[in-house]
Amino acid sequence: MTATIVRYSLIMMMSLNAACQAPSWTADVSPSVGTQVVMAPEPGMPWVISTPIAPVPTPVVTTQHPDLWSKIRNSFRLDHNTLDRRVQQEIRWLTDHPQYLENLQARMSRYLAYIHDQVVERNLPGELALLPVIESALDPYAFSPGGAAGLWQFMPATARRFGLDRNWWYDGRRDPIASTDAALNYLENLYARFGDWPLAIAGYNAGEGNVQRAIRRAPQGADFWTLALPRETKAYVPRLFALSAVINDPESGEIDEALAANFLVRTRADAGGPNVGTRRDIPLASGAHLIPTD
Repeated sequence: MTATIVRYSLIMMMSLNAACQAPSWTADVSPSVGTQVVMAPEPGMPWVISTPIAPVPTPVVTTQHPDLWSKIRNSFRLDHNTLDRRVQQEIRWLTDHPQYLENLQARMSRYLAYIHDQVVERNLPGELALLPVIESALDPYAFSPGGAAGLWQFMPATARRFGLDRNWWYDGRRDPIASTDAALNYLENLYARFGDWPLAIAGYNAGEGNVQRAIRRAPQGADFWTLALPRETKAYVPRLFALSAVINDPESGEIDEALAANFLVRTRADAGGPNVGTRRDIPLASGAHLIPTD
């Protein structure tokens, strides 16, 4: 505790023009307040308002990528099971709330192309690139009451298992580059275990132990749609498939093709940003670019 206080004091002394108090995790790095994102609620639960979206900083190196939605659609490989009641319920929610994806435009333009490129490089289903939308509304600083954090909502134990560093001021779960690599490793691990993508995605949400126990209790040949899984997980996979189905159907009107011109292919540095992964409770001088060290 004493060492931490000393280090914190040194940072304060070096930050001559630092703000009096850095924002908590619920506030954006930028002092300006953007549009709030309405998250699709769990059945019977109220809507959750995610972190307000701040303007995206101008990247250093960018390439126009006007056909990102088309590339994402072409990478889809899974059956979205749109006839299932739960998937239809989630599609209706998206249809009734068209502002959901529109309000996510700033974050999608910063992270989605990079995440999708990593998914495609590993020859994984393109639907997996949309998981951070479901997990965190693409907010690297999203933090759940249960302790999950980052774009991919890693719990501390799972973060350690997949090599995400965490120390007194850097949290790899909040690093878009490191956490994406770890999340895709985890998903590959889950698929190798279950041999089925809906079960692997369910395992990402509920933990592989819970899915394995549900399989053991179920009749031979049971799949995700018939397993007795936690309520949240029963909504989680249909939510991903509903979002994928809406994106896959440009005629639905839920995806504005004109917005695609605003998407950018970003380098690893662009997706990360200058202070990627740093904790928000450390005040920084304006324009300071700090590099995490052990």
